[in-house]
Amino acid sequence: MLGISSKKICRLIIFITILLFGIIPPAFSQGVNLNAIEEFRYKGSKESLLRLKMEVENFEEDGLHFLRVQKVNSAIDDTGNSLGWHNGYPNEGQWGRSRYFNFNFQAPSREAISLKKLSAVIEHFTVSKEKNSLLSIENLMQKKEIDFLADLGEETKLILLNFEKLKELRDRPGYKPYIENLHEDLGMGNTLEEATRFVEKLFYFSYEDLESHLFFYKKDPENRIFRLYVFNGEGEKINTGYSYAKEKIVLYLAEAPDENTRLEIMYEHPDAIDKMELNLNNIPLP
Repeated sequence: MLGISSKKICRLIIFITILLFGIIPPAFSQGVNLNAIEEFRYKGSKESLLRLKMEVENFEEDGLHFLRVQKVNSAIDDTGNSLGWHNGYPNEGQWGRSRYFNFNFQAPSREAISLKKLSAVIEHFTVSKEKNSLLSIENLMQKKEIDFLADLGEETKLILLNFEKLKELRDRPGYKPYIENLHEDLGMGNTLEEATRFVEKLFYFSYEDLESHLFFYKKDPENRIFRLYVFNGEGEKINTGYSYAKEKIVLYLAEAPDENTRLEIMYEHPDAIDKMELNLNNIPLP
């Protein structure tokens, strides 16, 4: 049943919402509802917006389940025009932990009365040890210079560096052989030159309180490393921030790590991602 729930007109914007109640065929054991359509019409150069507000039923909002619009195959109105993604909402491909997600399109022409076809791929990411998407590294500080992701059999690498050792060896005879070992034994850098450049760049920055920093080398061509959390011996999360570059991650901690420090890695393993083809037809427009 359709009904206009609100209509607000002011000098710069027209905002209309239509509420819809109807279940789309279930995906990943849940139903997907199209709850509302919002349209924002702007005067001037600002791009008008058409928003479809979606909800996944029985979705667990526990920080271990995530949703995203992986891609939009097509969005076509009844006049035949294809709707592009709105420039102000570049959130396609970003994971969210809420059961709600939106499609944000460029608004169609005023002649259009319906969205004739919407085809998209929605993904559901589950974080669990069983699905190889949650790895727990106990006694982290005793496991420097180990590839934590080696058992996954993928190209991705994550290695906790012994930054204190590198700093101690710099400008000494053992510095270059040490980097050679990191390259040859752990695959750090595609070449020895790349490995050397990576280590040298670590010294470009002045890090205060180095005892409360963790330095990682990462190789992640498909952006599978999702999140990193560090816990102390009491189970309290102690990472407060991070910086990263193409191959570097530095985690900032609220306290210095010790022998009981634990690392949790959330990893986008293919086993943990369910895909759904979403197809909607003849959606009334505001």
